Amino acid sequence: MVTRTVLTTKQLLAIAAELEEPYATLVLFLATSGLRIGEAIAIKWSDFDGNEIRISRRICGGDVDSVKTERSVWRLPVDPALVSRMRKLGTTDWVFLLEGRHPGQSRQRPEALRQASREGTGHNSWRLA
Repeated sequence: MVTRTVLTTKQLLAIAAELEEPYATLVLFLATSGLRIGEAIAIKWSDFDGNEIRISRRICGGDVDSVKTERSVWRLPVDPALVSRMRKLGTTDWVFLLEGRHPGQSRQRPEALRQASREGTGHNSWRLA
């Protein structure tokens, strides 16, 4: 049986405050969107229509693929303040880009993410917050 820890808003903001970009914004986006990590890091700017995102792909094992099923394709409204924060990350193809790579290609995770995972509050907890 898997036990998940549901974080409070205060705990989530504390984790985000310890992270560099794009990870800080990614954590906030996961918490507010309900997306899986693979769906979140697969977002491109071309997926946006105003403050709405079309979810149609995922990244799994570093490979870009379509979402699991056609029913998994959907549109997600995003708070304008969060979209503004995301835009500050840059306007390259991928929204969450780190050193020229999307986070799914990165082998390095910030210490705050490793610590959160050790404490049982990994990205699935952020998604469920």
